[in-house]
Amino acid sequence: MSDGDKIRAVIVDDEVGARDTLISLLGEYCPEVEVAGIGRSVASGVQVISSLKPDLVFLDVDMSDGFGFDVLKNLPERNFGVVFTTAYSTYAAKAFEFAAIHYLLKPIEIAALMDSVARFKQQRKSIQTQQIEVLEDNFHAPLNKISLTINDEILVFDLDTIAYFSSNGGNTFAHFEANNHLVPQSLNYFEELLVDKGFYRSHAKFLLNLSHVVRFVSQGRNGFARLKSGAAVQISARRRPEFIRILRKFNTPD
Repeated sequence: MSDGDKIRAVIVDDEVGARDTLISLLGEYCPEVEVAGIGRSVASGVQVISSLKPDLVFLDVDMSDGFGFDVLKNLPERNFGVVFTTAYSTYAAKAFEFAAIHYLLKPIEIAALMDSVARFKQQRKSIQTQQIEVLEDNFHAPLNKISLTINDEILVFDLDTIAYFSSNGGNTFAHFEANNHLVPQSLNYFEELLVDKGFYRSHAKFLLNLSHVVRFVSQGRNGFARLKSGAAVQISARRRPEFIRILRKFNTPD
């Protein structure tokens, strides 16, 4: 492997065991990654990244002197990719999904690590300020913002501005009141991510935001939901009874 194929990486983690394990795994399973430096805290992480200017940073979420995103906020230039490492719960891990930031759950699995490196090699994308802001907001508060990749840009939206997602011909679209955008993830991905955020899979081709539903309109065995925007989202016959029950519960005050 030539030097030009190498990925210069920095690991920032305050746990020596976690650092040593990651170094060992990278050496054995990701030989294209060269660990150029180590940060043992937020402060030293800022210093080593500024000095070495790596291609990729493996960044622990929670350290003794702060959070991983504190490292990023203290760097004026972020021309590198980031993979967060975390031992947090599934809820906290969702914050990374909402921010469209890749992460590894500790203890790190070999396949997940190799996938992270492969994704970076394919995309070579630097982390963006908007993603850091979404991550920090969602990490300390209810998950109410999401980053969507649209036309190779990462844009931030409040969840309640998304009326529904649809799938058509293998493409997925995010629909807002006035427009819609093609997004790279599948409808199944968004269903898993948003199922506990007031979104409902009403049909094989639709995932709708229940807060946008104005009324349900019966149409034979099927039906459709009329949204605030005037759009009509199909409800399948199989989903219809459950949807009506959920809609009644969703719109009933406690």
